[in-house]
Amino acid sequence: WWRGEVAGATSVAAVASSLTLLDEVGCGWEALQKALEPPAAGKRAPVPSARLGRGGGRFRPRVCEVEFAASRGSPLPLLEWCSESPDGCQLRAIVAGQLVSLQPQLDGSWKSERLSAAPFVDLHGLTPAEAMGRRVTAWYEEEGAEGEPPRDVPYSGHVIDSSGCQSGKRGLSVRFDYALDEAGAQEELYLGNDDDWLYGLHAMKPERGSA
Repeated sequence: WWRGEVAGATSVAAVASSLTLLDEVGCGWEALQKALEPPAAGKRAPVPSARLGRGGGRFRPRVCEVEFAASRGSPLPLLEWCSESPDGCQLRAIVAGQLVSLQPQLDGSWKSERLSAAPFVDLHGLTPAEAMGRRVTAWYEEEGAEGEPPRDVPYSGHVIDSSGCQSGKRGLSVRFDYALDEAGAQEELYLGNDDDWLYGLHAMKPERGSA
């Protein structure tokens, strides 16, 4: 079974997970065999050590998948799931600084495609081209009525320029629907990584981490 799992592994993480399982089962079985062996003539029975399998005796210490990969010089890249994707047939994630598309296949596997370097301005999983024209909602803190605390007010608009997001020269340029500038025109502002915003129209601001 274990050899089949390793042979069918498609990533370093899967191999490391199988090695961890082998380490746990193998070390425990070998320790049990040693403890149950009858003592040789003229020798005292061995006393099981509490540190056996954790550096005690001749058994190497157990390590987790992350520690094993790092010890082999191939640290596992961090995968960050994105909240958005251009359609319902794929997921988006940031892996080792790259924006990646993950599509489930009929045989249960996943097809991955590296799209580009992750934009400097977080576009929540979309490329700058895909963000163009999207409806967005941004929240800005405004003073409440007398005696009331400040509150986050939603403003809706659409993306009119995303060309500076990849390099970080500019943020996501948005033209708001009902906010006017001093000249009476629709106000245009840049949204960056320090702003609270989401794609789509939203009346309520979601709790942090729930978007």
